[in-house]
Amino acid sequence: MRKQLLVFIAMMVLTALPALAEIELGIGVSPPMGQDTSGSQQFWDGATKSVHIGLRTLAVLYFSGDFIVVPSYFADSMSGHWDSAGQSWVQGTYNRPGVISLYDAGLKLKLGSINLSASAGINQFYLYKQSEVSDYTPPELGVNLRLGAGLRLFKILGLEAVIVTVQPSFKDAIDVVKGSFSSDAEYQQSSLDRLTKQLIPMIQAVLYL
Repeated sequence: MRKQLLVFIAMMVLTALPALAEIELGIGVSPPMGQDTSGSQQFWDGATKSVHIGLRTLAVLYFSGDFIVVPSYFADSMSGHWDSAGQSWVQGTYNRPGVISLYDAGLKLKLGSINLSASAGINQFYLYKQSEVSDYTPPELGVNLRLGAGLRLFKILGLEAVIVTVQPSFKDAIDVVKGSFSSDAEYQQSSLDRLTKQLIPMIQAVLYL
């Protein structure tokens, strides 16, 4: 009897989820960070572009996927490595763009026309035509933190400001956090520089369905 009741409750929840869910589809852009942007072509070549898919269900639970095309300077930062002493980050020099896939889970609150979200998850980085680079080792599964705040301009359309911090592996994330609080000035500065270089601020236009 108890088993049948649990199955019945599970079926009811699964049946109700679509009616309680809101789907998001969006596109985003981030301006070049610290790059020469004179002229529209340089701006778009250096800008970060993204496609966003999200699902808010049961009022606050939030799941999202972001696929971000990053320019070469950001891709080089993602494809670097710590030096042999583990104190400084050595940036890659591959000079080609890349794609970061983010998969996050967290909370999203809707307060009238304002949206607030916080989520964390995993990421996978792909360097453009990485199979052609003989000395390149693809990074492990990475981790990320995603924060957002948005405004619904209409019932189904809005703008969201999002900031994402990405690390190419769990070890890198631990090293950056540990280094940020280190008493070693060089290690601390390298970790803080790495943390800021891996921040992606974006403005996304979002369609709510």
